[in-house]
Amino acid sequence: LYLLLNTIVDKYDDVLHNVNGQLEKIEEQLVKSTFQESLEVIYGVKREMLLYRGFIYPLKEIVIKLQTDKLNLQQNLS
Repeated sequence: LYLLLNTIVDKYDDVLHNVNGQLEKIEEQLVKSTFQESLEVIYGVKREMLLYRGFIYPLKEIVIKLQTDKLNLQQNLS
């Protein structure tokens, strides 16, 4: 289970790296493009971020539950 969670976290790290790359491209485009084009790109990235947030928050709750259960189990075994 922890291996699965570690893999998921690693993949999200890749996703965040890609988003960072997109943001750098947006910064370059802001200088070169029209205001409307820039807004469209920014809103697209914002929608992606909201989508990722929707995936991450449920996982956060699962990890917290696993940590709590592990701690309770360790205390019961002591």
